[in-house]
Amino acid sequence: MINTESRFIAECICEIRKTKNPQQISEWAEKITGIKSMYVQYLGFDCANKSLGYTVAFYNKSAEGQLTVLQDKLLKSISTAFGTEFSTYKNAFATFTTARTFAQKTKMQIPLNNALNTLIAAINTSKGDIANEITEYLLSAYFITITRLIPVSYGVVDLIPGKKVIESGMMERTRSLKQHLSKIAVLGSAIILVEDQPTVITDGKSTTVQDQICYAYSEWDVRCVPPRWKNRMQFGPGLSYEEIRAKYKKKYTANKAHSKANFLKYINVIGEERMLAGISKENYDDLADSCMQILAYEQFKDSAESI
Repeated sequence: MINTESRFIAECICEIRKTKNPQQISEWAEKITGIKSMYVQYLGFDCANKSLGYTVAFYNKSAEGQLTVLQDKLLKSISTAFGTEFSTYKNAFATFTTARTFAQKTKMQIPLNNALNTLIAAINTSKGDIANEITEYLLSAYFITITRLIPVSYGVVDLIPGKKVIESGMMERTRSLKQHLSKIAVLGSAIILVEDQPTVITDGKSTTVQDQICYAYSEWDVRCVPPRWKNRMQFGPGLSYEEIRAKYKKKYTANKAHSKANFLKYINVIGEERMLAGISKENYDDLADSCMQILAYEQFKDSAESI
């Protein structure tokens, strides 16, 4: 039976499909987790001379903290309700994760599985408060997950309609880029993310676009993001860069395929397939790169690599 708190969360999940208002969602999240959301607006670009992908979105920088609060609260309740079963699983998991060799991990896999199955069985047969708490946790975690990124505007712009890059001049592309950039509305506090272009591969053409975008937004906070950060993202089984790279001869093609596959999976999870409206399938990867840029930056910006 769903309790009052769980019903409130379920109603919020329905409402976010209508509002897309970061302030309203932040208030709901604070009621659920006790932590106020901190949304930052990003504008991510996939630099290109013809098909320019961009995504404007709000990102909740408090999401990890909110999920941690929810998880700790649930684990405390499970530990209290299923002391013996939970303790056995926790010890088995600790032993498994600290095992150094493959043989040791293989040896510990069976007791770990047994401990997990015993804990799950105890939870499945439970009734009352703990069942409601688990339901509440699942709904709350889902709410925080699907509101972590809130798309505002997005698209793929053809800078030279009806032409190939080789058939156009730099100034023609520059004027078109300037015109389209002027139509993208962002807050003065927005962070602009531009993919750092490898000059060896692009022969300098996309590097020119990168420089032009940086100039256009020079009064904003502009960050150039290493493209390899997107390659580390994985939102489901079979979507790792290594698995997708093995299917393609060219690294560039693999990079695009990996970005697109993970982007499509992500927007499916958060219910934002509307981002594909009006975008031809051949340009999904351009839009994907601009959006994945934001997710990758948030995940890896504090790594040892500087940008």
